[in-house]
Amino acid sequence: MIGPKLVLKKNPGLKDISRKIVTESRLLYWEAVSSQKMIRLYYNLEKGTVTAVQIEPNGQKKTLESTGVRPWKMPSRCHFDRIITLHQGKVDSGKTFTQFFPTGAVEPTTIHLSSLHDRSMTLVFSPLNGKVHVYKGDVHKQHIPPLVPGIPGGGASPFIGGG
Repeated sequence: MIGPKLVLKKNPGLKDISRKIVTESRLLYWEAVSSQKMIRLYYNLEKGTVTAVQIEPNGQKKTLESTGVRPWKMPSRCHFDRIITLHQGKVDSGKTFTQFFPTGAVEPTTIHLSSLHDRSMTLVFSPLNGKVHVYKGDVHKQHIPPLVPGIPGGGASPFIGGG
């Protein structure tokens, strides 16, 4: 029997975007450790683009594609709502980045994603091991690592899942 082959192209949603960020962050984490170079994952909130960059010893930025991490754009129905980083604080427009250090540390980052259908997801990068915790909804409480002394709420963790 012969029939047509149907290929259904799935439009990526928040889960797919979250999965992509988690996968890329793990690749970049290990690339930073193994190459002993600093790596940044840049986010352009207006354009919805994500790009990996390696920081050379002279400070030059070099687009990083050797790990299989290529620049990409969010689907039109999903967007970055806001990103919170240690070096910039809350960013809801413009550009920011997550930094991966050669020592295995990762800049604490919280990414809030949302879609046209009023759905949202929150991704939180663990500074000690680079793992990304993903959970449904817009989590407003920023994670404070338990090893930071003197900060009220240090050790309180709203995480329900890991990546």
